[in-house]
Amino acid sequence: MYRLAQSFDIAILGECSRSEEHFLIYDKDKVLAILECDDMSREDAEMTLETIQAAYAGRNTPGFISSRPTNLH
Repeated sequence: MYRLAQSFDIAILGECSRSEEHFLIYDKDKVLAILECDDMSREDAEMTLETIQAAYAGRNTPGFISSRPTNLH
């Protein structure tokens, strides 16, 4: 199972399965907070997370969930 750096382990919400794919789900807000603790600005943390989310590492690529409501329209 693919996972991000160990420093992001605290942001793991759980495992998701789809067909024969199994991947970890991370709390997007916690990942951002971890990045900000590494002396990144909020803007830099968001850009770094966008890069992480855009990377495809095969069928076990992790997913990210935001607990804040988003506009789905």
